[in-house]
Order: sequence, then structure tokens, then C-alpha cells
Amino acid sequence: MTGAVESTFAPDRRELSSARHFVRGALAALSEEPGGKDLTDSLVTAANELATNAVLHGRTDFTVRVLVTADCVRIDVVDENVRMPQPCLAPAGALSGRGLAIVDAMGFNWGADRRADGKSVWLEAQR
Repeated sequence: MTGAVESTFAPDRRELSSARHFVRGALAALSEEPGGKDLTDSLVTAANELATNAVLHGRTDFTVRVLVTADCVRIDVVDENVRMPQPCLAPAGALSGRGLAIVDAMGFNWGADRRADGKSVWLEAQR
């Protein structure tokens, strides 16, 4: 099965758990086997990093979209802040600043698209 679903969350750290549960549920609903448990866990982790960035840096409501096709899973996190993400090299003791590096290290294709009303930061995985 293929398709897309989305849900909007408040810019609050307490919403991150809800966003993770939404992504896991969406992957289960849209595909009997989106690529295995390991891929699902990795997608949820990576989506959490994007959602965390939306909460910490976007500071607006954010929408998580999950799209599953026969070949690909795509997750978009859309917020209303026009400032584009800037990957950085976090100092060793820093408690944040590694989100995009984590997504990149997980091997996902990712990027950011400017929108008239903000931006979309996305990741894709082949199935």
C-alpha cells in the first residue's frame, strides 16, 4: 500500500513524543513492511531529529508528512520559519547541534526547500 498522511504539532518539546508515535503509526498504516523494523526505527529517529529542529529553531507549529511509495519513504517536517537549516559542527560537550549530522550519518538523502510560508526539511529512504 502507498499513500501520504500528515499531522500538525505545537512547537513544544512535549510534542516530540507525539510526532514520533505519528511517524511510526503512519509507516505501519501505509506499508505492511516499509523496509523492516530497522528501517522503521531509523526513520523514526531521523524524523525526531527534524522535528526537534522545528521545535528548537522553527518555533512555529510544524507539520510532519509521511509519504510511502513502492520505492521510497519520504518524511517532510514543515514549519513557518523562513530561516533555512544550517548544519554545524557541534563542540564535543554541546547538548545539541548534531541533528542534521545524525540524519546524514544514517545514510538518508535529505534536504530543505524554501516555501512562501516557511520551509520544508525532508529525508528520503529507499525501500
